[in-house]
Amino acid sequence: MHTRSAEDSDGSGPLLRPACWLMVVFTVLLTGVALLLAVATEFLLWVQDPADTGHYGLYLHTSNWWAVVLGLSGILCVWLRRRERRWGRSVWILIACDLGMLLAVLWPVQLLLGGVAFAARGVPWRGRRWWHGAVALAGAGAAVAGSLWGYTGYEADQPWRGAPTNLVFTGIWRSGDGGTLRLDRDGRFTTHGADPMGVAVGDWPDRLTNAEGTWAVGIGAEGNLLIDLTPTGDGLDGADPVHLWLAGARVPSSLIAENDASVFDDAMPGFHR
Repeated sequence: MHTRSAEDSDGSGPLLRPACWLMVVFTVLLTGVALLLAVATEFLLWVQDPADTGHYGLYLHTSNWWAVVLGLSGILCVWLRRRERRWGRSVWILIACDLGMLLAVLWPVQLLLGGVAFAARGVPWRGRRWWHGAVALAGAGAAVAGSLWGYTGYEADQPWRGAPTNLVFTGIWRSGDGGTLRLDRDGRFTTHGADPMGVAVGDWPDRLTNAEGTWAVGIGAEGNLLIDLTPTGDGLDGADPVHLWLAGARVPSSLIAENDASVFDDAMPGFHR
């Protein structure tokens, strides 16, 4: 009876071994899904978002590969500990890895938690206590940098919904190929070489490549703000305006032309500060 209790307290009870192997199977499947997603986002030709000035897409790609690393680490750890027969500890390791994979988008926070957990170990790693503090500092630095990256990338990609004052919009906006769009405070606009790269047919008319006209603030179907450009000049009376929606949660940083193309078509044209 005493031996049996010792085994149970050591995390090697009779029910823990099958539970551990069940968790291994689940982790393998979850890792496979994460690997497929990571490979798909890296190699398939998805649309390039012109509002992604903060590289939020790359942040999400990093999350995909972080999930793969977590899954492989958990499986490897359990494999190396299999001779110890401490199935309870292995189950908790796999649960932690699986939860981290499901919340991989929060990888900066996980780096911080990992650094703190390593620093809180009672036994010095390889006899060197200073390693613990160094890892904790590295985790904190990576968490701060990653969090700022994720926040700025996410906010740059969001529709802007602030107060529609002309001071926010006026100034020079530049396209990816060097063209310019100038919005003046008096409601006039001027374009020079404004033929944004990636434009789909009909989304950016030739009449707006080098043009003058008027601009006004409008409201989109989802309540987001739009800039309507209406060219003026010979033969342009009654021309339909071209709609540009504003991106950037804190400050408008992009003007994006509307495009109904699918994700496998060229990117939407955009202007940036």
